[in-house]
Amino acid sequence: MREELKALLIEFGPVRKSYHPEQPFVRLARDGFWEVDAVSGMSAPKDKKLVLTHAAGGFSDEAPNLLQGDRALIYELAHGVLEEHFPDTMHEDILERVGLNQLVFKKKPRDPQFRERILRAYEYCCAVCGFNVRLGNHLVAVEAAHIMASGRRTGCGTSRRRRWRRAIR
Repeated sequence: MREELKALLIEFGPVRKSYHPEQPFVRLARDGFWEVDAVSGMSAPKDKKLVLTHAAGGFSDEAPNLLQGDRALIYELAHGVLEEHFPDTMHEDILERVGLNQLVFKKKPRDPQFRERILRAYEYCCAVCGFNVRLGNHLVAVEAAHIMASGRRTGCGTSRRRRWRRAIR
């Protein structure tokens, strides 16, 4: 779980010299929905301390009962976190990456590797104009787009600017 969270921080978080997946694990405990044991008295819990104390985290006792069957609450919580910590342009990608887009929006299941496969195939560039910009480890404004070609679904790399133009027309 630690490596998965670190990968999410690298992909969607600000560029840093080092990434600390223990921070969201611990900071979520402030909301009353998530609990972490073995952190009381620690002013700034670090990964090593959490491992040494065998810290465990999870939803509070009430949380599963509140969430079960309440898609509106799940949506509200997920979007609250997104609105507070991430730009709008990242919301859909984050929800898809963590598997909440299907749960919240009832969309058809998507291939979780689609984005990476398409971007790798197009060498992380827009297939139309060759646009390719990175900020640290983050690919900026290039995404994998679903397209219909000769009656079958496929994909291509496209810059967000080109995608927005198509949506406006």
